[in-house]
Amino acid sequence: MKKAENQTAQTENGMDYLRNQNEVAIIDIPEQLKETIEKKSNKHVYIHKQFLIPRVYTTALLTYVVFFILNIACNIILNAIFGVADDYTSTNQDKLENNLTSKNKGTKFFYIFYTCIGAPILEEFVFRSIIFKVINWSGKKVQEKLKFIGIIIRILAFLISSFLFAFAHFGLSFDVLIKEIRTFPSYFLMGLAFAFAYNRDNYILASILTHMLNNTVSTVLILVL
Repeated sequence: MKKAENQTAQTENGMDYLRNQNEVAIIDIPEQLKETIEKKSNKHVYIHKQFLIPRVYTTALLTYVVFFILNIACNIILNAIFGVADDYTSTNQDKLENNLTSKNKGTKFFYIFYTCIGAPILEEFVFRSIIFKVINWSGKKVQEKLKFIGIIIRILAFLISSFLFAFAHFGLSFDVLIKEIRTFPSYFLMGLAFAFAYNRDNYILASILTHMLNNTVSTVLILVL
């Protein structure tokens, strides 16, 4: 009988020990440690080192796939509202198609290179690494004291940078934008997708690769079709 009681007591002690271990496991992380972890997660990684991070490539691919699907849905909605217009393109798109199909090999090669490589790098550094980054960083600072206002500023970082990105594809002309407004949603949605790719981990290479993938697919379709 005593042996059974001893075993019961040991079992209870063991359960108490496990409960104590569980209690220790859920102790809140100190604020200083949280700040340290957050700083490490936001640590700047130079672009040449980003090539070695697998997550960069998965982010670029997934972002492009999601954008591709959303863009199709957007065009379906626009066609439902304004009617089907398969031949409706922007001035920017017409110029691009003319240069990519040019009989001049030099012009053709230059625009293939610029469209698939040059433009994505240049535009991502301007619209994401500068414009988006500055506004988003300001929002994070404000968010430390005024959470709601900080969140609004960070949302504006997406909207403003994407609008300017889209607006640039209309020659920064409101007249052209108004005339070709139907194509604006696609460019704006594209800007949002690239901003998301960059903001996910603060890897500019992710948005550059997404942009390159989008432009390369478009270029191949223009040359093939």
